[in-house]
Amino acid sequence: MKTKRKIMTMDENYIRKYNLSNEYLGKMIVVYKERYAHFAKHQSEFLNYSSYDYSVKSLDDIIQNPEFIVYDSKNNSLEFVKKLLDNTLVAVRVADCLELKVKTLYPINDSKKDKLKKKSFTYKL
Repeated sequence: MKTKRKIMTMDENYIRKYNLSNEYLGKMIVVYKERYAHFAKHQSEFLNYSSYDYSVKSLDDIIQNPEFIVYDSKNNSLEFVKKLLDNTLVAVRVADCLELKVKTLYPINDSKKDKLKKKSFTYKL
């Protein structure tokens, strides 16, 4: 049996803050327990184990308080980016249902972060 955990539901304030489309209003972001084994495949890409561990433990914070969010049309996902010990990206699959699922988490370099930020939704204060 797949075990899932709710991270958040996108409300009006979140949609407005990150200038997201209203199509995401009310969507719940969840992570299934099985995804943590996938995250571990990226462990060696982080600066060290502590950085990887901190990123995994900060999954909720990355999604709830990202620096920015970008839509990846190739993979049909929202990418949440936040600087922790590494620049960390969390990809969440977009679907026509109430549940959006976390797919992966991995570090990105400054150059990749800068390129993504140029494509990101406008952050509103």
